[in-house]
Amino acid sequence: MVKHYLPALLIFSLAWPCNSLQAQRTAAPNLRDAGHHAVAAHAGPSPGLFRSDPIWSDDFSDPSHWTFGTLNSTSNNWVIGTTPPSGDYAIDTIMSTTAANGFALFDSDLMCGQDNGWVAVANPVDLTAVSHVQLQFEQFYRRFQGQTWVDVSADHVNWTSIEVNSQLTTGAYTANPAITTVDISAVAAGQATVWFRFRYTGNCDYAWMVDDVALVEQPSHEISLVAASTTTWNFNTADTYDSLYYSIFPYAEIRPLAVNMTIFNAGYEPATNVMAHITTSDGYDQASNLGTIAPGDTVTWFGPQWTPTAIAGAHSISFTAVADSADTDTTDNARAMTIQVSDDFIMARDNGARQTSVGDGSDAYRVGNWFHLRNSHLSPGIQVALSSTSEVGVEVNGQILDANRQPIAETAYHTVMADDLNGIGEANFITLPFDSYVQLDPGDYFVAFQHFGGVDMWVGASGLSQDQTSLLYRASNDTWYSISPTPMVRLITDIDIGIAERNDVGLLLHARPNPADAQTVVSFALNKGVHAQLDLFDINGRPVRTLASGRMAAGTHEVDVDTRSLASGVYNCTLRTVEGVTTRRLVVMH
Repeated sequence: MVKHYLPALLIFSLAWPCNSLQAQRTAAPNLRDAGHHAVAAHAGPSPGLFRSDPIWSDDFSDPSHWTFGTLNSTSNNWVIGTTPPSGDYAIDTIMSTTAANGFALFDSDLMCGQDNGWVAVANPVDLTAVSHVQLQFEQFYRRFQGQTWVDVSADHVNWTSIEVNSQLTTGAYTANPAITTVDISAVAAGQATVWFRFRYTGNCDYAWMVDDVALVEQPSHEISLVAASTTTWNFNTADTYDSLYYSIFPYAEIRPLAVNMTIFNAGYEPATNVMAHITTSDGYDQASNLGTIAPGDTVTWFGPQWTPTAIAGAHSISFTAVADSADTDTTDNARAMTIQVSDDFIMARDNGARQTSVGDGSDAYRVGNWFHLRNSHLSPGIQVALSSTSEVGVEVNGQILDANRQPIAETAYHTVMADDLNGIGEANFITLPFDSYVQLDPGDYFVAFQHFGGVDMWVGASGLSQDQTSLLYRASNDTWYSISPTPMVRLITDIDIGIAERNDVGLLLHARPNPADAQTVVSFALNKGVHAQLDLFDINGRPVRTLASGRMAAGTHEVDVDTRSLASGVYNCTLRTVEGVTTRRLVVMH
């Protein structure tokens, strides 16, 4: 079986080219998902599924409530139980509200053949008194080349097919779980006998799991904020990993973020004067009137780009949606998230507290994340959070790989101790240092943790990664795989350096302390006597102050800089001589 595609993170992932002057990404695309090489945490209870008391509901705890069948002379079919997907490219188990007592599974990857199988409610439902009805369910699905359907019938003979998950591209997947609503009023409303079924068509794909099904009366007015994000990055269109989701930025790598939100009208009446509103804790406040959203329609609004302020800590983002008519349920009209700015020079993609584990057990492997740097840096090492499912006493290390996944730097070896390990919800990172600082110029880098095999070793994971951006390498078959949980593997950037710092212009241009409050000392070294000028510029390149100017002797020079009159933010200290220019960032924080 040959399948060469990776999964994607967001259901509403949109094409958005990166604004970058870097060369096009050269890492091999379309790796297949590693699936069964991730160890999932136990699922906790998810938010309540039903907006109102259901007309009918079932949680698959009793398989006799359902029947099975196939179409078009196929034989692969659904099962009901608690066994997870188990094919060569198995995906995680659904984390639905009642997964522990059973769910419906179509494991296309395991059966690997022509698929057209269905699981149907055994007894019809009386909807005579219902004029607007929705089918709601929890699901987890990844698409390769298959299709997922809800079929509805009022006579058990003629069926109307409604495709679900049609927005997913090849390799993309839903949330786990995704709470999904399908309007079946056209077929089912006012009918005395209504049957419905879940049907899978395809050929040797991933898997589809369904649980916690209900029929509910559709409200007249109901808008839902179904997605909110700081990125529109898409693997198939982006040239670099510049604009994908990062949870932590060091000062020198803060960049504009494409904040956006997607609103769905789940009511049977038009939603009028729909307002989308995005605010942040550092002063961003943007809103837009999206006008009228028709029943069943979805609208995505892209706010003006937001650049987090260069102040250390969490920057909260709030997304809200409202309309003229009051919603039946307002709990799904708002979302919130945070972006961190680090004064420890950390760049991260994970969400900070261990949720699950990734790796390849006792076999040798590497696992990590892609990062994009906009500036040059001297990196002292990487950070990793190891899972409590690991054994201790074994040596591990870290690597940085270039855009072609070729190693360019390797950290010192570290012997894993009991205090290094993390249970669920913990975030104890260990630092794996390089023997000497590694220069990283602007571009894409894969930052990896490496296990040499022999004992069980797992890396903590937190959050879900975007398409093709977190990878696992299995040494046993020399193969790279994509993984959806985000490994807790981080890059330490240190302060960025000027590209000219590698020549003889201004060696060791530093500012300490950095960030600065009231005062800092800028130091630089010259290899020979020369006329030099040290200037301070704001982040937009406007001159702020000349710090030193004149003929200077060879050797080290220090300049005291009073920063009390400077506004908090990022500045550039630029040293100029006849031989070139060197720049280093200075962060001012009051």
